Amino acid sequence: MSVDKADRSDKKVRVAVRILGDEYTIRGDADPEHIKRLAADIDARVRAAMESNPKLGRSQAVILAFLNIADELERLKSQYEELMQLIEEAR
Repeated sequence: MSVDKADRSDKKVRVAVRILGDEYTIRGDADPEHIKRLAADIDARVRAAMESNPKLGRSQAVILAFLNIADELERLKSQYEELMQLIEEAR
């Protein structure tokens, strides 16, 4: 029996992930492997923040990692807008 995309999007999955040694259960409709990749990325970024400044507490490292993620997102949004503008100008 196959499940089409419309049926899959209605199904919530539960995925156990580990970030900084703590396990979290994430519930959502995304592909479980995608959720695991996101968690691994967050874990790596927080660990990198902690390694670059050992004096940072855990919560400070998390905030720094998320500020870096937010900065990256804003830069990507800006690049996207610039590309969309170039596409519009080329039409």
